[in-house]
Amino acid sequence: MPLKKGVYLIECVPKEDNLREGALLHDFLNMLLPDRIEYHEVTDKDNFIDTLKNNSKVVHISCHGTTDENGNFCMIMPDDEPFFPNEFYKNDYLKGRNVVITGCGLGRAGFSKEFLERTQAESLLSPVNIIDFADSAMWCVNFYYHLFTRNSFSFDKSYKYMKDNFYVPGAMKQWGWREE
Repeated sequence: MPLKKGVYLIECVPKEDNLREGALLHDFLNMLLPDRIEYHEVTDKDNFIDTLKNNSKVVHISCHGTTDENGNFCMIMPDDEPFFPNEFYKNDYLKGRNVVITGCGLGRAGFSKEFLERTQAESLLSPVNIIDFADSAMWCVNFYYHLFTRNSFSFDKSYKYMKDNFYVPGAMKQWGWREE
């Protein structure tokens, strides 16, 4: 079955947080591209893993990123539990997909390389440093707008366009998975 040309948004930021980037993206992009946006809120790790089952070319995971006491980067689930890159597997439905994870610091090698190795996602966009909520949300809105409204834009070209034209300190770094 061919992958849908749209964004599968997974919101991992707790409802109590007023600044939920996935929810904001859904509301905004749904006005522009209503037939290409699918949105899901998760509550915990198990719910997150179940929610990864999708048929979209682009999977967007809105979350907080942090490090544990040993300096290992991880995503934080809505119930405050860490989710490390070694908890992802090929059967998580990310193989061959373009993935955006907006948790701060998750664009660093320690998280990104293991994530790509385990999931075999085609590519990963994620912030290298701490990034302001508004900067992240607006960067993503512009990225998706260019990705889905420009016929000549691919995921890679849209990233390059954003990198060249909408520089935000600490903003997204692109990683790609290569089979050895």
